[in-house]
Amino acid sequence: MDTLETLDLWIAGTGGHHTFRISAPEVIASGAVRAFGEGRRAGSGDTGQIDLLLRRSDDGGRTWGPSRVIVTRPDMTCGNPAPVLDRQT
Repeated sequence: MDTLETLDLWIAGTGGHHTFRISAPEVIASGAVRAFGEGRRAGSGDTGQIDLLLRRSDDGGRTWGPSRVIVTRPDMTCGNPAPVLDRQT
């Protein structure tokens, strides 16, 4: 039986972000796992500059590439990730 391992994809206070919230993982057609999340810069509140982040794993979630900011706007909230995978196109 496999044991379940946990891994923190984002750690508060790193990468210029105070808090990380609202993680949204998905498995894409290639089998890679992508995890989207919010990087809250100034605090844990729901407003202010919040960046949309992405990390990717090509081995089923055992290891992860670096965190990337994929959407950011000064003093604006870019959040609530909700990935949608279109397996047709």
